[in-house]
Amino acid sequence: MQCTNKLKQLALSTHNYHDIYFALPGGMCGPYGRTTDNPGRWGIFVALLPYVEMQPLYDQILTTDLGASWWGVGATFTPATHVGLTKVPFLYCPSDNNAGKHERDRASGTNYRYNLGDNPLQLNTAANGSASEAAKRGHRGVFGYFTFYNLSSVMDGTSNTLCFSERCLVKGGYTGVASSSRSVKDSMASKSSHSDVGFVSATPVYLSNRNTCRNLGVGGEYSKTAVTAAELASFCGTNWLTGGHSSTSFVTVLPPNSASCYVNGSGYNALITPSSHHKGGVNVALVDGSVRFVSDTIDDGPHTNLTFDGISTAPGNASGQSPFGVWGAIGSRDGGESVTL
Repeated sequence: MQCTNKLKQLALSTHNYHDIYFALPGGMCGPYGRTTDNPGRWGIFVALLPYVEMQPLYDQILTTDLGASWWGVGATFTPATHVGLTKVPFLYCPSDNNAGKHERDRASGTNYRYNLGDNPLQLNTAANGSASEAAKRGHRGVFGYFTFYNLSSVMDGTSNTLCFSERCLVKGGYTGVASSSRSVKDSMASKSSHSDVGFVSATPVYLSNRNTCRNLGVGGEYSKTAVTAAELASFCGTNWLTGGHSSTSFVTVLPPNSASCYVNGSGYNALITPSSHHKGGVNVALVDGSVRFVSDTIDDGPHTNLTFDGISTAPGNASGQSPFGVWGAIGSRDGGESVTL
């Protein structure tokens, strides 16, 4: 009940934001305040602080320069830039014993994540943090990179479209690569090549075969024959300040509690799957503020090599029905599917 209430409040906070700005916040939507190093990487939860009764923390962020690499996974903060160490209780799920735990001087994490849609596209921005067309292409959720949708753009219906979900944090917080955990719920498979996780290396990178990632996880754990300990990472969700794939978003490509994968050295080319310690699935908040439980067995389309050509080649946002079944349909805001959970 506590988890569902937090998700509901997060969803409602986006409506309060919309009332002020006539748009939903971007998943990655800086710049804010004094920070000069990659100011465009600020994430959605910073934007929502004033709408979850945390205005003082928001004001503090606006007046603090967090220094270099504040946006990185497992980022380190000094006492002078301690904002990133702040534990934000509304971002912790009570079912996760690892929530709120992190190494000294490292960024605090989050269990809750925003919906990026059904495409694990790379982030691509100019040096000053402004958006490039590649950063906007193919995002089909309600929160894109440097893109601000209003509620009228949710053509599939606010009761049929995902807003937020959740993900487990690894015990002990950030340890980098390798992780102490093999669980698909809290760690990520790291591979050096795009093809090893099912992506095609192009401009922009796109997904070609999601089964490559799916098959790395067997029975809830990463296969020891497919993923070595050195290819597992614990940093998923370890920095609530930023809006990047590995930190605060998820995609509806593989069903809940499936494997998550990323390209080593290019963390924004990542397929992040929701996960939880709730038995059999995850909680999700829909755009209308309602909360549902989604089973691990939700329809995610045929288990074949699916290439979403609309995302890989078309300029602007891709359109059309998601190839990833009911799960993909509720991830997209305007795919033309009126799927109800």
